[in-house]
Amino acid sequence: MPDVLVDNDVVIKSISYGFTDEMLSLLQSHDLSPAILAVSHFMISNKMKRLKSFLLREVALAELSQILGLFNPIEPNEAELALAAEFEDAARTLNLELDSGESQLFAILLQRALRLMLTGDKRAIRAIEAIAGSKFDVPAVACLEQLIISLVGEIGVGNLRSIICSEKAVDKTLAICFRCSMPDFDPQPIMQGLASYASDVRRSAPRAVIASDGLFDLVP
Repeated sequence: MPDVLVDNDVVIKSISYGFTDEMLSLLQSHDLSPAILAVSHFMISNKMKRLKSFLLREVALAELSQILGLFNPIEPNEAELALAAEFEDAARTLNLELDSGESQLFAILLQRALRLMLTGDKRAIRAIEAIAGSKFDVPAVACLEQLIISLVGEIGVGNLRSIICSEKAVDKTLAICFRCSMPDFDPQPIMQGLASYASDVRRSAPRAVIASDGLFDLVP
């Protein structure tokens, strides 16, 4: 049974940067089986085909079906769809941003008491904290920067900087954290920048977001 949910943004960025294998290896080394919404196969494929700005585009498109096949497809049941609709209604009432894909992932996460959800959508994290923070028995949401901190242990900060700075347009926040505009390489401010962004997300959603800077407590 899958126990970690991955949103479209994280999948697309992992493919664009070319570190999907390392991300999955990291999760599997902690006995986590990754899943995406079944409908995401179609949505991710369409979005990837429209992207023009990353260097690995042709390689990624050629291997896209194989890469997406590494994630378990998951479908929300009727109760989860109803809960997701409640989340979306509440978000509209509070003038918060929460799309249907994120709301369904949050509903599945809570209803099935899964271990973790990875999302690149910080607005959705803030929305679910406001709407359903009290429903979390333990925090179970992590943002992209927390994933990246953990990936440093898999790839190395220098190698990861080369990857991210070669694809600066993929994520502006990561390009800033990895100091892609700077000629020198200094790992300390990179890790400090990532931790600062992770801390900001955690402060905005303390009941939903996991307490560690990385996914699994240890920060490289």
